[in-house]
Amino acid sequence: MSEYNKDDILVTQDMIKVMFEATQRQRLSTFTQLNKSAKKGGIVFVGDSITEGFPIHEMLQQQRN
Repeated sequence: MSEYNKDDILVTQDMIKVMFEATQRQRLSTFTQLNKSAKKGGIVFVGDSITEGFPIHEMLQQQRN
């Protein structure tokens, strides 16, 4: 069993915090860009990684046809 130093754990927590904050900034930027391209009164679909992988554009196209 390996032993961890308290400083190692703190560094890891700091790294996770930095990565999380960077991801949040990127998502906010993405949502801001999506909002700019949305039609007035339109809907912008956003969500987690599962929602982002859903083929919403294909589903909407199928409904129109």
